Amino acid sequence: MHQFNFSRKNFRSILYNLINNAIKFQSPDRDCIIHIDTRLREPYVVVSVKDNGLGMNKRQQEQLFTMFRRFHDHVEGTGVGGALW
Repeated sequence: MHQFNFSRKNFRSILYNLINNAIKFQSPDRDCIIHIDTRLREPYVVVSVKDNGLGMNKRQQEQLFTMFRRFHDHVEGTGVGGALW
């Protein structure tokens, strides 16, 4: 049996931000699809969230965890979410 230890508050916040961003930044050309997956990679449990939204280029991906960094202006936000992860 494997155990998954985590901070409930932090995990909820991270998962909420990922799902919320997938919805906020969905492509206007297609339905929003979000895949959430877990898998065991000893000794860790890996949780992944994938969506088919607007996406990010390589430069944006490198800046994803920078405080107050935003990539799209068509929706409200502070740019803090990624920095908290």
